[in-house]
Amino acid sequence: MNKGSKIVFSVVAAIILLIGGCVGSIFLSTAGIQKAAEATLSDLNAGKVEQVFNDSMMTNKFTLDEFKAAMGIGGRLDISTVTKLGWTGRGFQDGQKYITGNFKFSNGHEQVLTFWYVKVEDDLKLVGITSGRPDTSS
Repeated sequence: MNKGSKIVFSVVAAIILLIGGCVGSIFLSTAGIQKAAEATLSDLNAGKVEQVFNDSMMTNKFTLDEFKAAMGIGGRLDISTVTKLGWTGRGFQDGQKYITGNFKFSNGHEQVLTFWYVKVEDDLKLVGITSGRPDTSS
């Protein structure tokens, strides 16, 4: 291998390691988020809406009825009826961790949802569920 090829190879290898390190750091910093979101989704699908609410960080901001309304319980886009099609991304923003996925509601509507969590002691606590992907432009 000539000197020019070695330099190109070294630069490509460094870029690959840098990208791999960034992706790895996101997965390490969001460890446990998929498990937490799967548990939240499972509880919602099982009709444990009040339990999800009580275990969340939203009890100081909303009443149970407000939470149910925000989650569309009993409505056309009822979160307790969604089917996960797949997780598509994760990250962290403003001290919160998130995981994003594609979901299908019982009426056939498909939508991207983002589950937001904060770490409290050793647990991840739900902060909210929003439609769409987080704005990561900043």
